[in-house]
Amino acid sequence: MRDYGVVRVRFWEWAKRKHLDDGARELALYLLTSPHSNALGCFRLPMAYLCDDIGRDAGTVGRAVARLREIGFLERDEATGWTWLAAYLRHNPIANRNVGKAVEKLIEAVPAEVP
Repeated sequence: MRDYGVVRVRFWEWAKRKHLDDGARELALYLLTSPHSNALGCFRLPMAYLCDDIGRDAGTVGRAVARLREIGFLERDEATGWTWLAAYLRHNPIANRNVGKAVEKLIEAVPAEVP
């Protein structure tokens, strides 16, 4: 688990430009800073954990996920919970060689059958 997550100040402008409602904006912010996330931006996050962490029901979270998928923010395999933040590494580049080695291990941990 990471100690912190980076959220750029431009996040709020981006969310406004994408016309995100409160639920989608909250979910995007959560995914960028979640204790389940990692330096790769690809992690397993079951829907039950997601709902519990942000205190919303599955229908509400599902609609927010669909909206974020629609705008290209994320991809998600609902069957396994694997979630990928599409532009994560562009906004949070690998800081150094040691982080790069850790990211390689994270890549290897993603199951091959995850789309």
